[in-house]
Amino acid sequence: YELASTASCCQDFLSLKHVLLCRQRRPTALVALFHGLGDNCTTLRPVAERWLAALPSVAFLLLEAPDRDYFARELLSGAWSGDWYREQRPRAAGESAEQHYTATISDRCDHVSGVLDDHLVSLGVGNERLVLAGFSQGSALAAYTGLRRRCLGVLALGGPCPPRERLLPDNSVTRVCCVVGDADPYAPHAALAAALAKYPPRSPAEGVHVVQGMEHEVTETSVVKGLAFLSSLLRDAAPI
Repeated sequence: YELASTASCCQDFLSLKHVLLCRQRRPTALVALFHGLGDNCTTLRPVAERWLAALPSVAFLLLEAPDRDYFARELLSGAWSGDWYREQRPRAAGESAEQHYTATISDRCDHVSGVLDDHLVSLGVGNERLVLAGFSQGSALAAYTGLRRRCLGVLALGGPCPPRERLLPDNSVTRVCCVVGDADPYAPHAALAAALAKYPPRSPAEGVHVVQGMEHEVTETSVVKGLAFLSSLLRDAAPI
């Protein structure tokens, strides 16, 4: 069945617009998907539906970036931004632009983690059965949040771009898969391979997969390799 929510951003962003795709009342795992910059919670739905068809016992949660300023609690002017990292606070004295941006990302990871906790409780799924996936900016949010909370897995499509090693903690628990194109102008595959080398693959489905000729996009190869990772991960994980 499908549960669709249009919950707008409320206090502390602990409610985000989302769509939940689930075929059973008590799923065996949860895969949360984060869209890229300028997109919304329906963008990756065709991907989630493909994966759901192959993994019917797993729930898929598509989350949408809030279109509000966190502190002002006001709608942003102009068109929909679809930006997970919209600037949230003034820069502190002596803080560089990169330090400020990294702090903003870290804050959003904390906010998103709270949202995920609520969904896990609602579905009766533990953190050890949670996989975070995303494309482009969403892949960064998935990676930084998932590795921080030490969930089961992280699936990064076309990102992080670029990887910020300060947000990639040591972690021997979370399994990692990254699918990126060698023609991607935004996600540098060599830098990704170097940054994610600290998470060595434990199966052929894990690690950094560089796809020849692929640009900054989600392709059939992305979907197939992502499904291989999810299938391997959820087969190997401890049962609930």
